[in-house]
Amino acid sequence: MNVRKKTMWGTLLIAGLLCFAQTGWCETSQGDFSLSPMLGGHMFEGNQYIDHGPTFGLGVGYQFTDKWGTEAFFNYTRTGSDPGSNDIDVFPIHIDAVYNFSPDQKLVPYVAAGQ
Repeated sequence: MNVRKKTMWGTLLIAGLLCFAQTGWCETSQGDFSLSPMLGGHMFEGNQYIDHGPTFGLGVGYQFTDKWGTEAFFNYTRTGSDPGSNDIDVFPIHIDAVYNFSPDQKLVPYVAAGQ
């Protein structure tokens, strides 16, 4: 599939998903738990000779205090390599510390950092 078709399908997918967007309650408080299903794309560097591919994942979060929390994400990507036809399974795991600047407001800006 060429780049133009991939871009078109990606745009249609995003537009379709936005049709299901809903408003949410954004205040955070101590003890809150979150569960976040994810769908996206995994792009590898050009010098790795690994094909780009779709990624699926799940994230979980917990608020220790009104301002401090943590998030952990687990993703799965199945792809292949350019020089061969080997299948490659990628399992990235990501853990963040989260700081909420104004947890009692309807709009909660935050910063997250992790590995």
